[in-house]
Amino acid sequence: WVDGVNSKNVFAIAESIKDYQAVREAYTQQTQGRSLEDDLSFKLSTNGLQKFLALASQGKTGEKKFAKVRDDIPAKQWVITTAESNIRKTPVLESVWVPGNNILRTVAANRAIGATTGKFAYDEKNDVTFIEFYTIDIKNNTRHFFYVAKSQVRFMPNSEKQKLDKTSEKIPMEVLTGFTPKPYTQLVSLRSVQIYGDKLKPLYTAAANLILGFPVAELDTGKAVFIQFTTVQGFTRWVKKTEVKIIDR
Repeated sequence: WVDGVNSKNVFAIAESIKDYQAVREAYTQQTQGRSLEDDLSFKLSTNGLQKFLALASQGKTGEKKFAKVRDDIPAKQWVITTAESNIRKTPVLESVWVPGNNILRTVAANRAIGATTGKFAYDEKNDVTFIEFYTIDIKNNTRHFFYVAKSQVRFMPNSEKQKLDKTSEKIPMEVLTGFTPKPYTQLVSLRSVQIYGDKLKPLYTAAANLILGFPVAELDTGKAVFIQFTTVQGFTRWVKKTEVKIIDR
């Protein structure tokens, strides 16, 4: 408390908390009545506190954008653009003016562009949540995966879209053909998994079915095989190979 706080470690600890209420009570008891939220707000700022709460409570409190689990990003629903939207091959905000950016094309508002997978990634540096969606190549019976900013779209159940398709309010489908992203490899957690940092030091626990990042290398310690990966935010982390699946997107 006197010497400051390592916010990186605080957030890593937050992700490993299983019972946030118990932690709050224990903190108050051990500090002779101080409030965990008040102390963190003072040291981390209000935004930092919201991030801590979202991570520690699995999205039940705090700013939802920081949560690793979200119930407002459903799977198997239509993605409808609400504004002119950039379709991307990776979940990172890159400017259209940057050479080699990840923007595949731009789609006008009120277009159906595909179906949600339920996966998402938060680009904290640019404060943008990206949702993953896919289209189906009927001819080859293959799926192609893309990303779009959540702020530029809304979700719609198939039953609702089918009703609209029979009216004058029919939502046109934007066919994303000829814009298949170049393949890249994605790391997804199979279950709740332990994430490790430098020297394989445990940092936090990640939820199941979460996009962890992009694999870089493997390390066989003799006891287990670890995969080194880069997160969306650019951090280098490790995870046991048996705890994840590697998907070519």
